[in-house]
Amino acid sequence: RETGQPLNIRVIPWWSPRGASRFLELVRDHYYDGCALNRVVPNFLTQFGIAADTEKRRHWRSRPITDDPKREDVPSFLPGMISYAGSGPDSRSGEVFIVMPDTPQRQLEHFGTNSWETPFGIVQGKLEGTPISKWHVTGDIKPFGDGTDPQKIYQDDGYEYLGTHFPELDYIETCFVEEIELNADKEL
Repeated sequence: RETGQPLNIRVIPWWSPRGASRFLELVRDHYYDGCALNRVVPNFLTQFGIAADTEKRRHWRSRPITDDPKREDVPSFLPGMISYAGSGPDSRSGEVFIVMPDTPQRQLEHFGTNSWETPFGIVQGKLEGTPISKWHVTGDIKPFGDGTDPQKIYQDDGYEYLGTHFPELDYIETCFVEEIELNADKEL
């Protein structure tokens, strides 16, 4: 399922230099093209980043990046921010999450307590006007809920598993970088 609407994310490199750089590298490699939104939980997050292309999935998963140091000048998490998901320190590879609208304040304050959770960008525009509100709700991933099992998605037949057990999932059609020239007089 695809909404047919674009989702624009502004990457802000100084928030998370390594994370932003890796994300842009993955986008330029077409890593996210055809990627499933495999964890959509309202008032919490949407997670994606297990590539549809098996070779890309293997290649990038075996090349995690180190965590970015926490910076005082990076804002606290807000709905629409994007960050890496991880399984421990220095585990960031390709999976990212977007903070969903109406996420409770207590959860917003919890985002960023793990060393790998550093925002590196934000969805542009009002979230209500983006495809986020139209994404199919999967529920939380196993073992936390009845949604997708990431370990099964990482297998060679992972996308067949998704098609069979989660036919309503939404997918990213294509992802690309639009270079912008920053003008020192303009506010981001």
